[in-house]
Parts: sequence; structure tokens; C-alpha cells
Amino acid sequence: MSQKYATLAERHWRRWLPSRVQELPDPSNFFSELGEEAASQIEDLTFDLAGDDTPGETYMQKLGRLQMARVRAEEMVLPGLVLLPPEPGLDEENFPDV
Repeated sequence: MSQKYATLAERHWRRWLPSRVQELPDPSNFFSELGEEAASQIEDLTFDLAGDDTPGETYMQKLGRLQMARVRAEEMVLPGLVLLPPEPGLDEENFPDV
């Protein structure tokens, strides 16, 4: 999963934070570590949000509960760690194909 977040971060940062990427001494290592950190935080938060198994919960109910917890965890972690706001002067108007 960490590779997924590393790739997401690199694409986002190269498009929206190009000055910060240029300052990185080793972008590949940076994004790899960032992906690992995001995956770790999301995994930990997912289990916290999912809570304990409910008595009588079916397999499908548990699967749905865990998937929703992961989605919520991603929504909470990614904006503060991976999907940072664009640099000043970069907005969607500069990229009409977005």
C-alpha cells in the first residue's frame, strides 16, 4: 500500500508543489518514505475507526465497516501529509485539463 501513497504523493507534489520537489536532495527516497508514513498512519487510524467486531456481524458487514474505516482514515491523513495545498500561483485554472 505504501507504494500507492508514494506514487500519489509524487504525482501531486510534482504538479502542485514543484519548488518543494526541486529542493529535495533525493526525491525518490523522500516519496518512498512519505508513502510508508502515510500507509502506517492510515493503517493505525483504520483500526481505531473500525472499532471492535460487533456480535453477530456478518462477513460482509465487517468488510463494509473496515472499508469505510479505511476511506475515512485516508480522508483524514492524506490532506495533511500527501495532498498538500498548491504553491501560491498554482491553481486549477493553470491546469484546465484537470
